[in-house]
Amino acid sequence: MSPREVPLRTLYRASAIFAVFAIGYGALRLLPSPAMNLLLSWGPLISVAWWLTADNRQRRVIGAFDAGLLFYLAWPLTLPWYALRSRGRAGWALLAQLYLLSLVYPLGFILGELLRWFGELLRWRLH
Repeated sequence: MSPREVPLRTLYRASAIFAVFAIGYGALRLLPSPAMNLLLSWGPLISVAWWLTADNRQRRVIGAFDAGLLFYLAWPLTLPWYALRSRGRAGWALLAQLYLLSLVYPLGFILGELLRWFGELLRWRLH
């Protein structure tokens, strides 16, 4: 009996919301308030830990009572271990997705800065 897959849809939706805010802050060259910065910095990581906990409930890879806390506290180490342990070679693709989704805020902010820079460059070239 193969374990039921936990879809990544919800995780992608949450990360898309975080990415929109990060790109917006980067493109407008604004610094978020401390509360927003906390949310954007830790929200994607908590979302990934939450998804990993739901996936672990289906697959039973870790027998820990609070696997979510383990995933949250040691995510750089537990992501590769869990992805490869639960999926084998197919875990590399999952690992790449989870790392990118965990780092959506800094990557989105950089993308927003690049969009602003290209916009200014294009405006300069047209004038």
